[in-house]
Amino acid sequence: MLAGLLMPAASQAHGNVFGGEGAHAPIWLSQGWFALAWLTYLIGACAPSPPKTLPCACDAAGISRP
Repeated sequence: MLAGLLMPAASQAHGNVFGGEGAHAPIWLSQGWFALAWLTYLIGACAPSPPKTLPCACDAAGISRP
């Protein structure tokens, strides 16, 4: 189960998209976990902050911060 959460590619190799035989975790759960972590990072990186020393992800994507 834990391996399925940490390694979505391994889960996909063992089962089909619908969580077929041998899948450690539903594919949507694995991808959702990664998407949640990425979204959390983007929100943290794009929040208004003290003097920026590193380019934020929004700047790299061309999105202006408030």
